[in-house]
Amino acid sequence: YEVSEATGPRAALEQIERQPGRFSLLVTDVVMPEMSGVELAAAVRRIDPDLPVLFMSATNRACSIERTRPTCCRSHSHRHS
Repeated sequence: YEVSEATGPRAALEQIERQPGRFSLLVTDVVMPEMSGVELAAAVRRIDPDLPVLFMSATNRACSIERTRPTCCRSHSHRHS
């Protein structure tokens, strides 16, 4: 596997815009500055609708995915520790 990293959600979106179809998976935190991971996923879906997105977070605010699921997510699961 080849891993690409970005310094934030806008940088990640720019990478995907520059090379649509290059990526096999987007791994993102849910809570970030500039835009949330859910907002990032929605923007990515407009560029590459089939790109899978894996959300991760260390905060309880990650449960906000539940409210936005119909707009950006096909399926998901979460685990509380």
